[in-house]
Amino acid sequence: MFTRFATIASISATSAVSGSHLNPAVSLAFGLSRKMYWGRVWTYVFLQITAGVAACGAVRVIMQKELPEIEPKSDYNLADAGLVEGIYSAMYCLVALNCIASLENNPRGFRNQSFAVAIGLVLIAGGPPCSEVSGGLLNPAITVGFCIFGGQGHHAVRTLILAAAQAAGAVGAAVLFFLVRPEELAALGINVGEGLSCHRICSAIGALNFCSRRRSQADEDSHSEDEGDVHTRPAQKARSPWAARIISELVGTYLVVLTFGLCAVATNRAQAETSGKAMLQSMVPRPNTTATASDTAQDWHTQHFQIK
Repeated sequence: MFTRFATIASISATSAVSGSHLNPAVSLAFGLSRKMYWGRVWTYVFLQITAGVAACGAVRVIMQKELPEIEPKSDYNLADAGLVEGIYSAMYCLVALNCIASLENNPRGFRNQSFAVAIGLVLIAGGPPCSEVSGGLLNPAITVGFCIFGGQGHHAVRTLILAAAQAAGAVGAAVLFFLVRPEELAALGINVGEGLSCHRICSAIGALNFCSRRRSQADEDSHSEDEGDVHTRPAQKARSPWAARIISELVGTYLVVLTFGLCAVATNRAQAETSGKAMLQSMVPRPNTTATASDTAQDWHTQHFQIK
C-alpha cells in the first residue's frame, strides 16, 4: 500500500517536468502510440532502469539483507506470473495513455490533472492479486533491480521473462489505446468507422510506431512545444530543460523503487520471523494440563489410602 502512495506522490511531483512515466513499460507504450520520440523513449528507459538498480542497491545497504527472490508465489508457475504481470502492466499503461496522452482528455491549455490518482488506483487494484502470484512488480525497473540484488542467485531467465511480459503489456496497451480512441487514428488519417471490425483492429495494430520518428498531425499541431511527448502542464508554460527532465525521471523512479524494495524486505523479514517463532513453539513440549478419568481416579485412591 505504501508503494502505491509513493507512486501517486512521485507522479504528481514529476508530471510537470518529465511527464512522470517512472516505468519503462509506460515509456515504451508512449513510443508505440506516437506520443514520444524513440530517442527519448530509450533515454527514459535507461534512466528508469538505472534508478531502479540504484534504489535496490540502497535497500540492500539499508536493510543489510538481500531482496526477495524473483519467483512465482505459492503453487503458481512462471507462466502464471508472466501472464498476470502482462495483464496488469497493460492496464497500467492503458490508464497512463488515456489519462496523460489522449487528445480528447488533454486539450491544449487544459490538461487532465487526475492521472496520478488514476494510476495509483490501478496499483491499488492490481497490486494485491499480483502479489499473490508474481510478487506484484509491474515495473521492469523493479524487476531488473530485484534480479541484481535478490537472494539465492540472480535468475536472469526469470527476469527476462517477466520483463518481456511487462513489455508485451505495453504493446497491448498501445493497441487498445488506438481501439478505444478512434480520434487518435483519425489524427493519423485512418478512418475506421463505427463498430468493432477486423479493419479497425488491423488499423490499430498498424498504427503502432516501432521505429519511425514521425508523430500524428494532431500532436504536431497541439503539442509542438513538447517535442513530441504529451505533458500535463499548461501549454503556455515553457517546457523544462532536458537536464531537469533527466533528474526528475531519475528521482521519481528511484523513490518508487526504493519504497517498493523497503516494503518487500520488511514484509519478507516479518513473515520469516513469524514462521520461525511458530516452528520453535511447535518444537517445545507443552505440559499436559488435561487430566483423564483414570488419572483422577488414581489420585482419589491415593489420597484415600493415605488418609486411612
